[in-house]
Amino acid sequence: MVGAVEEFAHPSHQVQRLLKLAASWPEPQASADEPVRHLTHRQLRTARQLRPEEVDRLIEEFRTGASIRELAHTYRVYRTTIGQHLRARGIDTRPFTFLPEDVEDASQLYRDGWTLDQVALKYQVGNETIRARLVANGVTMRPRGRHSRR
Repeated sequence: MVGAVEEFAHPSHQVQRLLKLAASWPEPQASADEPVRHLTHRQLRTARQLRPEEVDRLIEEFRTGASIRELAHTYRVYRTTIGQHLRARGIDTRPFTFLPEDVEDASQLYRDGWTLDQVALKYQVGNETIRARLVANGVTMRPRGRHSRR
């Protein structure tokens, strides 16, 4: 502990120069004609706790169609915080781009000769997602790579 006190009591030459330089910096002045800026990332960085009634309200808003981004702006918290509250209440926040009812159509496209990549591109998901869903649906996978069909 004594070493830390001595270190701060006697700053190094570089620290002394930096402190002297910082003292010469002008104070930032807010101009009346400057536009009002939106909240920045740092301005949102607070340990704001949502009250239970706010969480109930945001969940209801999410269920009626509000996006996570909109909710984060409304409640002045990060999107991840909104997602954590939703998941804590058992709400899946992942977008559903490959629905269970799409599996049969995707299976038929694959049987018709489409590649996993082509099917994945059509449904805008990864090819491993397509592969896993097709296998679960009982589709026999073709060998990987470019093989000629005979």
